[in-house]
Amino acid sequence: MSVITFDSRIQGIPCQIEVTSYNYTPPWRGNPHECPSDLDYYGYIEAEYIVLDRKGYEASWLAEKITDEDDERIYEEIKEEMSSDSLI
Repeated sequence: MSVITFDSRIQGIPCQIEVTSYNYTPPWRGNPHECPSDLDYYGYIEAEYIVLDRKGYEASWLAEKITDEDDERIYEEIKEEMSSDSLI
């Protein structure tokens, strides 16, 4: 996987998100009784990212400010960015 970086915001502060790891498992389309697990049945995304400032330097101080809402939005943004790059 190539590194993907895109613009975002955390608590209203402009930043960049660098996706370091990404795995998309689509929802199971077969018999529910044959599905390996409940997570596989509904599908899921595993992603790891680093928060960067606008100049591209790691901003751990800003990563500490991430709320649950920010994290969910960032995962949605990652999903959009990855699907626009035809990686899903």
